[in-house]
Amino acid sequence: PPAYADADDRSGITPRDALAGKVGEWYPLGHLDVRVDKLGDLADKVGDFEPGDGKQFQVAAVTIKNRKLRSENFYGGTLEPSVLTLDDDSEVKIAQLVRVKSDADLGSVEIAGGQELAMRLLMPVPKDRKAKSLALRVIGLNGGSDQRSRALVFALADK
Repeated sequence: PPAYADADDRSGITPRDALAGKVGEWYPLGHLDVRVDKLGDLADKVGDFEPGDGKQFQVAAVTIKNRKLRSENFYGGTLEPSVLTLDDDSEVKIAQLVRVKSDADLGSVEIAGGQELAMRLLMPVPKDRKAKSLALRVIGLNGGSDQRSRALVFALADK
């Protein structure tokens, strides 16, 4: 397992702000467990969603699991600010979360305690740029809209 403590804190009490994630592994992130199932696919269109002129979607397949005993409402803002860093160090936010099977807008979903939810994250990227990494955070921890989890950072392999 990754070291969760900040290396600058000798006591080991302060958590790291970011952890390097590995595709296919589960990580605790706030009240959710998060797994990036696939990363690096590109698409010109997904369902009814188009990235815009001169852009394509960088697609990440993600599964989340509600670790709470009670149901929890999940919506796109739960994973904000999640960003994709490009090769010029600019950042792109998630534009759309879609259902895996239908490519329909995920909207707001109630997830029972222990239940998993699979989705795809769509991020519009200029066609002349390459993505370097994806960072995921959960907001709204313990009911506070300004509380953010640590970031999970996934590197994209060169394609």
